[in-house]
Amino acid sequence: MTSPAATRIHMVITFVLVTTGAVGGASLGLLLGGRLLAVVTAGAAGLGAGIASFLVRREVFALLRPDHSAPAIDGYAQGIADAVLAHIATCQASVFPLTPEGVKGRWAPLQAARA
Repeated sequence: MTSPAATRIHMVITFVLVTTGAVGGASLGLLLGGRLLAVVTAGAAGLGAGIASFLVRREVFALLRPDHSAPAIDGYAQGIADAVLAHIATCQASVFPLTPEGVKGRWAPLQAARA
């Protein structure tokens, strides 16, 4: 049984592939031979993309199947790590600003020692 999210993702990917194939085929056909060839190549490219997407649906669903053996990941630790990195980057930008004239005042010796 596939999850509704995996089915929806596959449907969206299929829609984008078919649409892109049809537009690309129409553009190529219009460049090469006119309106009739544009309609034919758009149909052929869209149909080909749709058939290809239909044939690989099992592989896509297998790729999107959740792994129940993996432990649940809590996003709390990742959020704390992101906040610490943002704080360090903010402090570094305030102490060593990237300006054309460089650092002035009491921070100049620190930047000179750092370089």
